[in-house]
Parts: sequence; structure tokens; C-alpha cells
Amino acid sequence: GNLVDAPSWFLRNILLFIAVAFKRYNKDVCVLAVRRLIEDLSDSVVFNLGVRIDDENVSIDALLSVENIRCVGWERNGDQQLLPKKANLSQMLDPIALSAESVDLNLKLMRWRRLPQLDLALIKQQKFLLCGAGTLGTYLSRVLLAWGCSHITFIDNGKVSYSNPVRQCLFKYTDCIESDGGPPNFKAEIAANAVSDIFPSAICKGHVLSIAMPGHFVDKSVEDKQKSEFEAFDALVQAHDVIFLLTDSRESRWLPTVAAKAHNKIAVNIALGFDSYLIMRHSHNTDGLGCYFCS
Repeated sequence: GNLVDAPSWFLRNILLFIAVAFKRYNKDVCVLAVRRLIEDLSDSVVFNLGVRIDDENVSIDALLSVENIRCVGWERNGDQQLLPKKANLSQMLDPIALSAESVDLNLKLMRWRRLPQLDLALIKQQKFLLCGAGTLGTYLSRVLLAWGCSHITFIDNGKVSYSNPVRQCLFKYTDCIESDGGPPNFKAEIAANAVSDIFPSAICKGHVLSIAMPGHFVDKSVEDKQKSEFEAFDALVQAHDVIFLLTDSRESRWLPTVAAKAHNKIAVNIALGFDSYLIMRHSHNTDGLGCYFCS
């Protein structure tokens, strides 16, 4: 126990068992409460305690029956076994768990009030691949987080420039400065880290990859690198459910379009101009939708 002059509260259970098992009713028992076992035993105390029972014919079976159980600190589980009662307080003490629970609660409230048929669990389990970590990619990742989508992957081979932070919401001024000996300030990696800072429960990764483009010459010296990057990109497409085309050129959207169609993935194209924009979902399975290049 925590008190110097008193034994532990749970000593009553042990004394009751001793009294019933060894028939030591209404008799004192000498108890040695050992304290500071690995130090000097300085706070150890000897007590003379006893159990007063009116019915001396009580048996252990009767004592431990469901009707007569009186032991403190133990409860029967579903299998009628006496086990200590445990409570998991992680959801109330862990700030990361509290954050995830609050996001889910907000979405459930929206569904309850506005769209009961919305399948939030289905949306949450989708894996999103964002081809481009610029203006479109950074803002889209924030929207996905707001809808409970926690599995996001960025693909980009660019670095954060001084003009980016004012337009791209996951970057700040210090991300533009590449210190000597420090890590390179690649957009994909910094964006992934920023998403994890915003929502720690998110599974977010950034891959520094270039997307092969038709009509662009590939020098012999970089053929092997281009091939390995293509294989890595193709593997990422296969590992995700929804592919977003968010790059800053038309040519760089061609390979993701073909790869998504080849692997039967949902592809969403978002193009932003000075005074116009385009958002379209590519044809998937046999839904008869169009294509960014063909329609």
C-alpha cells in the first residue's frame, strides 16, 4: 500500500481466502508488509489482522459463487472467470487518438445531418496517389484529410522554391532554404511530413520520382534511372485505389492516365488555368466516361 501505517486494500481478499481455506475464522494472522524490497526495507510493517465471519461453515465454492461473491477488485468476465477489471484509457489520454476520434466524429455528424447514405468507412480505407505536390496537390491533400482519407502518397521530383509557400499550403519559407549538409528540400517529402504534422494518424509518404513524358528525349546516361523510376511509379499505381493527375504539364499526365487504365484504377484529372479549370474522372470499368486526351 501507499500508506506507511496501513496495508494494501487488496489484502482483504487474501485474508478472506486464508480464513476460509485453512479454517482460521475469528483468529488473528500475522502479516509482514514488505516495503522498499530492493533498498533497505525501512518502511516494512508487521500487522496482526484477522477475519471476522459469522457463518463458519461457509465453503470456498459458496464464497466464490456468483450470488455470494464479495471480493473487492475482481469481477467475473463473460466466461465466469474471476479476473481483474481493466479499462483502456488510451482514447482519452493519447492526443493522437483524440485527434483521430474528433475528425471521425465531425464527419459522422455531417453524415447524420445531411447525407445518411454516405459510406465514410469506404472513403477512409481508400489509398490516394497524388501525381504532383504543387498548388493542386497540397490543397487536395488538405481536402482529403478533412474527409477522413488518411492514406496519401505524393509523387514529385521538384524542390520547394521561394515562390511556392504563398501558393502551396503545405510549404513555408524555411522549406525553401537548403542548408549545407542538410536534407534536400524536395516537395514530395516535405509535403508528406507536413501532412503527418497536421494529422499524425495519416499514413503519408513522398516519393521523389520523375514521370516519363512522350516526345521527351532520354539520354543514354539516364536510361537505367528512367527505367527504375518507371517501375517504381507503376508499382505505386498498382498499390493505390485512386490516382489524381495534378502535374503542371499536359505531357506528364499521359503516363498516369495510361497506367491507371491498364491497372483498372480510378483516375481523376484536375487542370487549372489562369481563368479556367477542368475536373474530370476518367472512364473506369465500363461506365462510359471520357478521357483527358481522347475526349
